[in-house]
Amino acid sequence: MFLAWYDPTKKRPVRDKLEAAIERYEEKFGAMPQTCLTHPLDAAELTTGKKPPPIEIRAVSFLPRSTFYVGTDEEARDSLAPAA
Repeated sequence: MFLAWYDPTKKRPVRDKLEAAIERYEEKFGAMPQTCLTHPLDAAELTTGKKPPPIEIRAVSFLPRSTFYVGTDEEARDSLAPAA
């Protein structure tokens, strides 16, 4: 399940936008998200630098800039579950 977060503020750094999205996810669902889907340019900005983000960042071309889907990829989690 993912929470969609959009922050068009141009003066706000991408890392701050991601932190706000993670914080809101934790408030709403009571858990830390594992993955963030975002535009390739935002993903590149998030993954360069000294300190990596606290969650996995995946670039997807179908999202516009400044949009972040944070959450848990249930498909990937289900593929790791043992077969019944």
